[in-house]
Amino acid sequence: VGYQAPAACLPSGVRGAGMNTDPIVAQFQGREAAIDAIASAQAIGLDAGTIIYYDLEYYGQPGQMAACNIAVAAYVNGWDAGLHSAGYKAGLYVAGTNVGAVQGATIDQPDALWLVNSGFAAPGGGYAANCSVYGNTHLADGAWHGHRLYQYLVNGGQRLDHSETWGGVSLVIDSDCADGDIIGHEAPVKLPPTFSNVGQNADGRLTVTARGQDGAIWFAEQNKPNGLWSAWAHVGTNAAGLTFVGDPQMAQFTDGRLAVFALGKDHGLWWAVQTAPSGPFAEWKPIAGTNFVGTPAVARNADGTLLLFALGTDGNIWSTNQAAIAGAWAPWSPLHVGLRFTAAPAVAQDADGRVEVFAVGVDGNVWVNFQRSINRDWFGWISLQTSAPTLPSAPAQAVRFVGVPTTLRSHDGRLTVFARSADGSLWQDAQKSQGGTWSGWTLIPTTVPVTGDPVVASNPNGLFSMLILGNDGNIWASQQSGNGWGTWATLEDGVSFTGTPSLSTSADGHLIAFALGTDGNLWTAQQQTPGGAWSTWAHLEDGFGFAQ
Repeated sequence: VGYQAPAACLPSGVRGAGMNTDPIVAQFQGREAAIDAIASAQAIGLDAGTIIYYDLEYYGQPGQMAACNIAVAAYVNGWDAGLHSAGYKAGLYVAGTNVGAVQGATIDQPDALWLVNSGFAAPGGGYAANCSVYGNTHLADGAWHGHRLYQYLVNGGQRLDHSETWGGVSLVIDSDCADGDIIGHEAPVKLPPTFSNVGQNADGRLTVTARGQDGAIWFAEQNKPNGLWSAWAHVGTNAAGLTFVGDPQMAQFTDGRLAVFALGKDHGLWWAVQTAPSGPFAEWKPIAGTNFVGTPAVARNADGTLLLFALGTDGNIWSTNQAAIAGAWAPWSPLHVGLRFTAAPAVAQDADGRVEVFAVGVDGNVWVNFQRSINRDWFGWISLQTSAPTLPSAPAQAVRFVGVPTTLRSHDGRLTVFARSADGSLWQDAQKSQGGTWSGWTLIPTTVPVTGDPVVASNPNGLFSMLILGNDGNIWASQQSGNGWGTWATLEDGVSFTGTPSLSTSADGHLIAFALGTDGNLWTAQQQTPGGAWSTWAHLEDGFGFAQ
């Protein structure tokens, strides 16, 4: 409990001195409070990575709110920045009527928000097991999802303080429910890699898959980690007449076995699994359900079970999940009806392990849906907005997105989503904090118009590398530089490509790229050093026909 809102806005009975009305001074006070809180936390063994909540009590006096909101936003900015600079997480306890001062300010956002207001009343008073951190009138459900707590009024909404008895002990307390960070809340989540048509065997060797012009799914693998590539071979054994029309996707079980998923000509999803880690693939098996199109997307829950997503012929995004690790699949269900989508979904995971799904709607907007909590049900679709500035000084313009977006988690835990628009432009949008609100679309300048979906991977230094297919048939590469992106360069002229490339990471940390040539060959290039320049293209096998 540090400085409160400026004295002119404080109601009687609020403890603590008021912060300075000068935002520069208020920000300094917030940073000083963070330094003091860190020292207190370290004295009782709470090291970096711990979240510390700042208690901002209710404030509100007519005629003073504008100035007080500015000071509060500056103070919270100093609090957040001070904690983040030392590796701690910053939390904020705030009244619902005052949350707008923080949510609308351009500041270093808190990692978690602890809201208090009368939006939920426990029936009969006391703790309510059905309390939800969502559905609050003061804070949009898409803000700080998975990183929010809620303290609610009890006894018909009359007061916070009340007596509850737990384990035979009665205390006067306040009731809360949580879907965010508290001390000892849960063990850290070990997140799996982003899945694509490239997988890494348990022994470190990469396996790449592709759909042949014969309709079969083929694979090639390294003969050792970072080594040369084998000849192409069929994935599994085909049932009579089984052919595929979609591109394959790979996933990995917690025991290290790889699984391949692909869309059959029957519009059903099929999968083939290695018989042992780094071993051969078993026969293809169907996943009950048909009427899908495009490429499926696969993710792994924090509990080790797999999730599968696909675009239905009805325009819905459908999902199914395993009841147990490597187990049977549940019936398909739509991720909330009411929206229609034009292309396959993309998936990623928040830093706490919750899965998020992104897809382009028929309205040309990118939409996101996410798990309410780890391994749990889905929240609903939220728009990532339909207009974006082309440059900071330019007016907003309508942006219509196409294709499949790409999303990746940065080293600080925030998700960034990349998408291309119908005019060949490239855009990105990033979370302001882990699981938090989105900053808005910004343009990534490119050398040529983009005709294929972007692919992004993280280098060992934490910076992203990106590949795009230009309208000239070349694959272009760029890497993050400061707050933007570096210059674009072709990996090599003389090879013409089609479709969407893919990126993976070799056992020694350098990125490796795969792209389909117009000649039907699958070509590969790799960084010469982790995060460094790219080699020239080489095809994995001459004369073999692949398709996308």
